[in-house]
Amino acid sequence: MIAVTARELVPYLADAVPGWFQAVLTLYDADGNELAYNDDYRFHPIRPPLHGPRDGEYTVEIRDALYRGREDFVYRIAVGELPFVTSSFPLGGRAGSRTTVHLTGWNLRATRMTVDAKHPLAAPAPFIVDTLPEAFERSPTTPRYAQRVKLPSS
Repeated sequence: MIAVTARELVPYLADAVPGWFQAVLTLYDADGNELAYNDDYRFHPIRPPLHGPRDGEYTVEIRDALYRGREDFVYRIAVGELPFVTSSFPLGGRAGSRTTVHLTGWNLRATRMTVDAKHPLAAPAPFIVDTLPEAFERSPTTPRYAQRVKLPSS
């Protein structure tokens, strides 16, 4: 897998329009054929990893989305069997409680983790902490089976 960090390293450039380096990543095989392309992921500059279909030689191209070049356009590239979280559930927990979070993604050592909910987390996936009790949606979700929720709730 190949993952790139760019905007997180130098988040804003005051004299650039737009004011950041938006890295684009392209993966080519040994014959120069494009295998994969990533511009952004869920409106974030973090890219999901690119995968080569098998062991072999590949070329990675990193460039700015607008084809600009500057010495402060810095990036970090990681290659290997990297963990990458694509989603988590639940998306939050009650303050002061411990919550088991289920993770999905690539190359994860574990698909569950326990979060001690004291503060909101940004990694490996956003996790919101609130003091309100939680209510989980029940199925079916039709007007006939409308779920009553006691307020206040999150």
